Amino acid sequence: LVGTNLGTITGSSASGNVSGGAFSTVGGLVGQNVFNLGAGSITSSFASGSVTVGDSSVAGGLAGTSNGTIVASSATGAVTGGGNSVLGGFIGTLSFQNGPGEITNSSAQGAVTSTGPNSVVGGFVGLTSGTISSSSASGPVSGTSSSYLGGFVGTNLGLIEQSTASGSVTGSGGNNIVGGFVGANFGSIDGSSASGNAASGADSAVGGFAGSNAQFVNFQPGSI
Repeated sequence: LVGTNLGTITGSSASGNVSGGAFSTVGGLVGQNVFNLGAGSITSSFASGSVTVGDSSVAGGLAGTSNGTIVASSATGAVTGGGNSVLGGFIGTLSFQNGPGEITNSSAQGAVTSTGPNSVVGGFVGLTSGTISSSSASGPVSGTSSSYLGGFVGTNLGLIEQSTASGSVTGSGGNNIVGGFVGANFGSIDGSSASGNAASGADSAVGGFAGSNAQFVNFQPGSI
């Protein structure tokens, strides 16, 4: 629909497949949703096409990145990316830097797959430092090695509330951090659940809900 949204998108949809090469930022509806003077919002919108990117990219079924607001929206297409990428079934990365960084009442249904190592992959979001509430992910998540893989989020640095993940999570290689809901949690997760199976190869940390509930030096530990 649009590469970068600095305004308001309401009641809109995109059904075509979207692709990008290496070092791309790609979403099924928008590439970037950017908070700008109170705008940078998406409401009641959806994307159904598949999203494919090369190595070292950021991709999501609805949006590649956002620091704005997304409400009551959904993505159903598959998301596939190469190694060293951040991938999410709904959004690749969500940030509160210079904006609210919020998602509410939204869902992702597509499969999310990384074909190379060193990736961050989630059924809903790859990497988030924002706030996500009342949202769900149902697609399977898969990666290769040395990656963070989660049924809902690959790596959480923010707040996730009242959300669910039901897809399976699989790391085909080793040295992965794998969780049915979150790969690595450095933030807070409240009132959320995971029902999908989680599995990985050798030398991996695997949990039915979280692969790792961790902390940075001089920061509060993650909370579930």
